[in-house]
Amino acid sequence: LILDMPPGTGDIQLTLTQKLDIDAAVIVTTPQELSFVDVERGVEMFDTVEVPCVAVVENMAYLERESEDDSGESDGDGTNAGAVLGLDEEQLKLKFVEALKQDGLLKDDDKVTDVASDLVELVQANLEQQQQQQQQQQQQQQ
Repeated sequence: LILDMPPGTGDIQLTLTQKLDIDAAVIVTTPQELSFVDVERGVEMFDTVEVPCVAVVENMAYLERESEDDSGESDGDGTNAGAVLGLDEEQLKLKFVEALKQDGLLKDDDKVTDVASDLVELVQANLEQQQQQQQQQQQQQQ
């Protein structure tokens, strides 16, 4: 069971970690410096309640925009969400391959490449789904 807790180290998080038998924690953050303060607090909180923190994931670490004023939204022309958001698919795939090899769970290089490709496809599908939802919301507001 994966429990997605709200950000922070407040009463909710502390109570849940004390009441539930949690095997491990994975902290998800963003690339901003301010976010790392929360990561440190989260790791300290999990240490306090003796829950091992097994990973820190930097969400949106490979999201690149072509220009600063690019909102990342499509103008409804069906453009690929990954392209609109500046997703460098090859770089993301290489990072997935690197992470999977470091993990050591997959020994076969072909399997590692296949899993990395599948992960990139999942990211693309998620971005496309988010883009479609945004477009639907915009249409409903009009």
